[in-house]
Amino acid sequence: MLLSKRGHIKLVDFGLAAVVESSAGAAAQSKVGTATYFSPEKNDGVDGYDSKADMWAAGCVLLELGTGERLLKPLHSDRPEVREQREARIAKVGRTTGSALLEKVARGLLHLDAKQRLSGEDMFALLKTPSPSPTVIGTAPVPSTADLTPPRHPFGTTLDPAPIRSVLNPSALDPQL
Repeated sequence: MLLSKRGHIKLVDFGLAAVVESSAGAAAQSKVGTATYFSPEKNDGVDGYDSKADMWAAGCVLLELGTGERLLKPLHSDRPEVREQREARIAKVGRTTGSALLEKVARGLLHLDAKQRLSGEDMFALLKTPSPSPTVIGTAPVPSTADLTPPRHPFGTTLDPAPIRSVLNPSALDPQL
């Protein structure tokens, strides 16, 4: 993740930073990367996986950002205990953020079947849908985005809270990002 001068978070993936073989398909068959973020098809060695494998990894990052907890084990198996853990983490995104929309996005990104997994276009279309007004979780209302205090950068620079507000209010997303 990179932080722009305007305080926007940019997700980047350098993949294979150097061409190892001349074959164009070599990169799409490699198992280079962080195993925790491997999609089911990449983990299983499916020949020629595509951008849907990256969408799985984006779902893993969303789980970490939405819950504040690192993934310590891969979630790409359909074994019952792994499926239960994946579903629990996805549901926790909704509870932690107060956003059924982010939970829906996480569920779509972490679909075991790559053909049914959200594409980048699908994800952004979902995120641009107007969100309902804040709801009540348990007995505590979801804090208003106006209540957010600007975060402090580790080197002392105060960051603009607008990008954080845009995550909590996806309809305010800047299309120029």
